[in-house]
This record gives sequence, structure tokens and C-alpha cells, in this order.
Amino acid sequence: MDAAARQIAEALLKAKQQSVAVFDFSGPGEQVTELGRKLANDFSTGLTKSGAKLEVEDRSATIDGQSFFIPEIVLDPESTAALAQSLSVKAFCMGQLTVDRDRIHVKVSAYRTKNGKGIRAMLVSWTMTDEMRKLLEKALTSSFAAGSDDFSKYPMLDPKTSKTPTCLSCPRASYSPAAMDAKIQGVVELEAIVGEDGRIRNLKVIKGLPRGLTAAAIVAVSKWRLSPAIGPEGKPVAVRQLIEVTFQLY
Repeated sequence: MDAAARQIAEALLKAKQQSVAVFDFSGPGEQVTELGRKLANDFSTGLTKSGAKLEVEDRSATIDGQSFFIPEIVLDPESTAALAQSLSVKAFCMGQLTVDRDRIHVKVSAYRTKNGKGIRAMLVSWTMTDEMRKLLEKALTSSFAAGSDDFSKYPMLDPKTSKTPTCLSCPRASYSPAAMDAKIQGVVELEAIVGEDGRIRNLKVIKGLPRGLTAAAIVAVSKWRLSPAIGPEGKPVAVRQLIEVTFQLY
């Protein structure tokens, strides 16, 4: 993986793309596993150690407390590109895993953030170890955040007996160019945990939209500021809240 990272790093510099984000590697099929995440972490570390003068996005970093290295993003290429733009990096890398008997193959690809055009792709392979097989069996969940909150622990308040969160500052989500070109409309459905301070500290995707709209909704909602929910006893409480982000062209 380090050798592949060095070659990708050289290609990025040659293309004058000095900053890069590495997203979770996906596969086999339409899933992201613990192995895909580990390999993405290893590849990101390899870029940092390559000696190239690259700014590599910290994969543990968050935007307003939200981590965006999640399955919903990397399984939708347009969302990945849209998120890379939000991170203000010049390029991004993705990986696709396939398995052939006792061998695992990883195709690592680098793209320009501005237009999504490919810069360099490489195929690397290993013999599967028992540890790798175990990680491959662990699919990542759809929820994401700085923490690991269990959504089931938080109530959904009855508006008849409690005051639900209300928007103080809720900027609209931006349409991605790809979605506008395809004239895609619809609703992204999210579930959030809203803390006692009114800040959204965890999100998960209930229903997404293609062409970067899921990422656009996530980025927008993560920046919302709400009044906290007020429970039956008259005190602020952390709650689950369903959020719909509507995308409509006309």
C-alpha cells in the first residue's frame, strides 16, 4: 500500500493537485467494511509518509463535529465529489475491493475535485489473512458522527407534551451541479440526535438522493443551530429528530 501511495502522490503533484482527501474504500459489492476503512487509513498514512509535499486531509477530522468518511458518501460518486469540494481539497482518492478466492484486490483511484476527472489508478493485491477476512465480514453502519451515540437511547418527543427543537439558523442545502444537470428533485430524509445545547451531534441517512444531493443535505444540516428540545419536566433534553431536506428546482 505504501508503494501505491508513493506513485499516486507523484501523480497528484505532477497534476498540480497539492491537497487530497482519502475516502473509505468500498466493496466487495455495495458495502463498506472495516477492512475497507483500515486500508483507506493505511493508504492515507502512506500518502503522508511518501515525502511528497501534499496536504493530506486528516481522516479523523470533522466538520462541525461530524465525520464524513461514511458509507452513504463513498457509495455515491457524485456525493464523494461534492464532499471533496466541501473539504476544499484539490483531489480525492477512492478504493474498490474485490475478492478472488484467497486474494484481495484493491483498485485505488485519484480524481480531480473540480471536475471529477481521473488522475491515476492502480491495482494492488495481497493474499488474504485471517485478520483481513474478519474485518471484511464487518460492514460499517450508516450512522456517523464524532461520537458513537446509540440512537435507540434517545426519545422522540411528543409535541403535545414537549417542545421539539426549532430552527435558529438553518441554511438551505446547495444543489450540486450534477443534480441540477440531471434535473433531480426529491427529499433526503435524515435522523438526528439533537443535544441539550441544540447542536446536532449525530446523523444518519434514512433515504438519500443521487448526484451529490445526499452529501449536500448532510453538509447543510450539520451546520444547523436549533433551540433544544424541552421535555415534560420543562428542562432541555437530548432527543431524536427526523429531518427532511427538500430539493426542488422550480
